[in-house]
Amino acid sequence: MAKFRIEHSVKSDNPSTRLDMFLKSLGVRLSRTRIIELIDSGRALVNGRISKPSYKVKQGDHILVEYEVLVKTDLKPEDIPLKIIYEDDQIIVLDKEKGMVVHPAKGNREGTIVNALLHHTKISGGDSERPGVVHRLDKDTTGVMVFAKNEIAHQYLANEIEKRAMKRTYLAIVWGGFVKKVGRIDARIGRSNIDRRLMTVTDINSKEAVTTYRVLKNFKICSLLKINLLTGRTHQIRVHMHHIEHPVVGDKEYKKNVYLAIKDLPVDLKKHFDTIDNLIDRQALHSISLTFRHPSDGRFVSFYSPLPEDFRRVLDYLWNLEKEKN
Repeated sequence: MAKFRIEHSVKSDNPSTRLDMFLKSLGVRLSRTRIIELIDSGRALVNGRISKPSYKVKQGDHILVEYEVLVKTDLKPEDIPLKIIYEDDQIIVLDKEKGMVVHPAKGNREGTIVNALLHHTKISGGDSERPGVVHRLDKDTTGVMVFAKNEIAHQYLANEIEKRAMKRTYLAIVWGGFVKKVGRIDARIGRSNIDRRLMTVTDINSKEAVTTYRVLKNFKICSLLKINLLTGRTHQIRVHMHHIEHPVVGDKEYKKNVYLAIKDLPVDLKKHFDTIDNLIDRQALHSISLTFRHPSDGRFVSFYSPLPEDFRRVLDYLWNLEKEKN
């Protein structure tokens, strides 16, 4: 039986987040039913008082949770190679390759980064089914990500994300050009009613999602963007880029608006579409850097991942296209 204590001051406003759901986001390793029992029994206090599971969490609330849990998991450690950027007794930072699923889920219990980490080192914190997981990257998104090696580090890093103190920077190649060099997308994301595997911009059963971007280069048919996440919803960048009619190059799932992004281009440029689309067999999205305070002493640390070969291949083609006469 493991004992856990979480003490947290809410830094950002969460007007639509129930207390039971907020505790889950803090890493309370219990089912929702157990969390509700925890709140009702007075072991999860808000500002020193017992609250209801439906209480809406507010900025400035002080939350104290104490609970016990039997840590049980059937996750299998696997000897899978990892690209380790940095490691100490609190965190491990990886350079994720394409095709790697971050953590096990129903029907996919093996071959994930978590399985590999369990073989490499002792790792815990957060959900016992997703030990050490602080944030996620899609299966075919590459780049830098951090994992916590214990409960204290996990709570610390989860808090950094919750108060938007962890800076997560991506590079993306998207279809079409931009007039404005900087932008902010503030559009709630929820599960698609048409295809439950996918996400969409919607006000129904959705969560706040905020993405900012800067145009690094407008190419003739595509653009290179530097993107920062202020929230971390499933498929957030891909969904938001699709929403503003600039789908990520190579994205096979969020590409409905792709022709709208290039509809005004001359015919001689449109002919390059299929060539570019075939240069990369995944979305051209790369987590290039992470900056956050280290759980051990609060110092700022930054980690970087070089661009993978397939991403650079697309960029090279676009640069060569720039040299051609109009």
